[in-house]
Amino acid sequence: MLFTSRNLVAFALVAIASLAFFSVGCSRSEEPREVAPPQQSAEPINQFSRMEDPEYRKAMSERIDTRKELYSMRYRLVSQMEAKIAAAKALLGTDDEAVLKVELEKDPEWNSLYQRVVDINTALEDNHRRSVELVRERILSDIRKESAEQ
Repeated sequence: MLFTSRNLVAFALVAIASLAFFSVGCSRSEEPREVAPPQQSAEPINQFSRMEDPEYRKAMSERIDTRKELYSMRYRLVSQMEAKIAAAKALLGTDDEAVLKVELEKDPEWNSLYQRVVDINTALEDNHRRSVELVRERILSDIRKESAEQ
């Protein structure tokens, strides 16, 4: 009963399909080609490493630390604001944003939190802008040095 014609036909089909699959999939049609190394330019490439400058590293590190502090402060303030929103939703029994906004604007503590978050966002944008300016100035300085050397 184990070797019925139906089982033998199915086994033969699987065996033929497996052989065809492995014989086609495992052969290479081409020899591997060698990849030519990239051509070197006649002029040496001058690469400047700003990270070797301790003043630059210190300035960037200070900016990063300031940004981390600002993000941390903003996170705490937003957590307080979310608690106020949840309390207002529970008090009013509604999820309507317009109603919640009107109610929250009456609360002086909410307005204080909101203004502090706006101030922190402004400080973060200013910090980012100054960081970009610092990097840009350093790149331009490196380009001027390279031009003066040639």
